[in-house]
Amino acid sequence: MPDHGRLTSTDRDCERLASGRPKLNNVCAISLRAVDHNAGFAGSRYLRFFLLQDTFAGSAQAMSFTTLSDDEERELHRLSSVYWKQALRCEDAKAFLAGCVLLGSALETLLILMANCYPEEAERTGLVPTRKGVEQPLLEWDLADLLKVAKAANWLPSALTLGGDWDRRKAKVGDYAEVVRMVRNFVHPARYVEDHYRSRVTAKYLRRQFEIVLLCRDWLAERNDKALREHMREEGPADP
Repeated sequence: MPDHGRLTSTDRDCERLASGRPKLNNVCAISLRAVDHNAGFAGSRYLRFFLLQDTFAGSAQAMSFTTLSDDEERELHRLSSVYWKQALRCEDAKAFLAGCVLLGSALETLLILMANCYPEEAERTGLVPTRKGVEQPLLEWDLADLLKVAKAANWLPSALTLGGDWDRRKAKVGDYAEVVRMVRNFVHPARYVEDHYRSRVTAKYLRRQFEIVLLCRDWLAERNDKALREHMREEGPADP
């Protein structure tokens, strides 16, 4: 599996994951391994991502929530590349906040595609968002909804609880993904004032967002590859 250790903390930790809105002044303390995020989502691993959609397409039909149409799925694949390329341009232009917001959208896109590929697993978490007792269509889930499902389904393992203290020794990829969401939410003025008052979003924030989103992609791709291998074993060898 991908390595949680790629995201280790130095002398300062993320202060809190409190009510989904931590104080994020120290979040840049996460040390980063050098990664070629310019390759980003264009790598072969990403191109193999979600190949199981057609294999398990029948499972989506039984879901209570509405999954993606073929056209919507294709558009989300296109958008994932757009968000990543635009974030790289933001890095070059030193528009670090804008880049962080775009990478939050890239993560959201991956999670929508993952839930579309494994709707039964999403359903079993019991965390599919509802409105007036009716499960919402997948395209109406927000990033917070998607992360709740992803962590409960163990697509992005987590060990911490929103509202509890940050523990770098226990934190897993799903916990770091919540930080991506929180920094992405700086696009909202009220959230910025409350969580990041009189502070700047610097290059370190953006580099960390790249690192975490890439790690999330690796975890989701590994989960997808594992399911494909299991399916192929169940199908048995192809006829000569």
